[in-house]
Amino acid sequence: MICKDCPEPKQVEKDYVTWERDFINRENSLLARDLSENPEDYVVSMNMWEINQLTDIQPKDAVWIKSSCEPFCDEMELDEEKQGLSTIKFLSCDDEGFTTEVAVKDAVTGRFKTEQVKIPPITIISSTTRIYLDPQYTRRNWIFNPDESIEQTEKVLDWKANKEQENNEIALGIKKYTNAEFSREALSQVVKELKQCKVIIPFPNTLKTLLDPKVLRVRGDYDKILSFVKLYCFLNQTKLPSHKTKDALIVIATSEICVEALRIVEQPIASMASHLEKRTRKLLEALKQLLITRGGQPIEKHHRDNLAAIMGKSDRTIRSLLGEMETAGYMSSDGRKPMRYMLLCNIDEIETKIKCFSAKLESADYLMENMTKESQITLRSLSENGNEWIGEEYKRYCNKEEAKEEESNDGIEFRVIPSEDTTIKKKEDKNN
Repeated sequence: MICKDCPEPKQVEKDYVTWERDFINRENSLLARDLSENPEDYVVSMNMWEINQLTDIQPKDAVWIKSSCEPFCDEMELDEEKQGLSTIKFLSCDDEGFTTEVAVKDAVTGRFKTEQVKIPPITIISSTTRIYLDPQYTRRNWIFNPDESIEQTEKVLDWKANKEQENNEIALGIKKYTNAEFSREALSQVVKELKQCKVIIPFPNTLKTLLDPKVLRVRGDYDKILSFVKLYCFLNQTKLPSHKTKDALIVIATSEICVEALRIVEQPIASMASHLEKRTRKLLEALKQLLITRGGQPIEKHHRDNLAAIMGKSDRTIRSLLGEMETAGYMSSDGRKPMRYMLLCNIDEIETKIKCFSAKLESADYLMENMTKESQITLRSLSENGNEWIGEEYKRYCNKEEAKEEESNDGIEFRVIPSEDTTIKKKEDKNN
């Protein structure tokens, strides 16, 4: 408690939830000053949301222990998941970041005080096998569904077997690290070389045409695309036209790099446009095999059994997939047992929504042409407003790319010889 001697007892009660109020007037209830004056006599447990109470306690010569554990029961897992979702909801471009308060010690007075900290919006990339996801989570996330094909499973098993063999070689002193460890370290070194920069996207209107304005959520999806393109440009900053100003490094996005970025997130964008995850979209193919393709056709229990057999899934999974289609507005159900569903629109209409973005990417030349035209207009305007270097830097980049293209058209073929071939070639040279 902060205090008991407040002239307005009701005001004290307002600081506490109902179940806490029973402890206010007990003889053994502690005040903030008790903890402050005798910190060695007490152990106080606080979570991240209660840490601001240190401003009331003002501990001196106290020991700070940061303690946390992995969840070991279902309830803890749910709590952890809720905390993760609540945090992620405030870290996207939709929310312009997350403002929080933390307790800090004043260097002059030695007393604790609260300060506001702004966590900027971030690009979140994840993968999950779940079918139903929190809608706010999907809005703020680039979700890549795992490849569930037999071929991919074989690749995963091969990779794990090779990694185990590499671990054996490390144990015997033959190798120092696995290929995965080497790749991770190489990536880490590359990232360390990157510099903080601001990215200019000179073709925002062309990117706008990739989305369907009839869908309300594209207002946020547009921000997601801009954010990802900027992230990709940051990672490729050494390939792009750039200029160091007094305040920051400025990097200009190009049409080629932008299309590369869009191809990476093609599947998530298809999910955004159709409100259906990749796994659920496979259900459409199975429905077509059962000749359920027109709006108004029912899906009975025996249809679900056939869908489960075709897709190799359980009835529970099929119901979850149908439930996602219902949430997206493509189906309805009667709520009875056994559940009866009905298709609300034609399958080809759903597929058109899914393929809309991919179709635009397939005509990448036309897309890049429009991006280039808009870039020239935008950069010319910026150059005329006192930023002459923008036009010069972009022109230098374009000339460099044209030179590369001419060089590649000269008929010169470059071939990288694998290390094994190189060894063989050296042996042959010695024999000769």
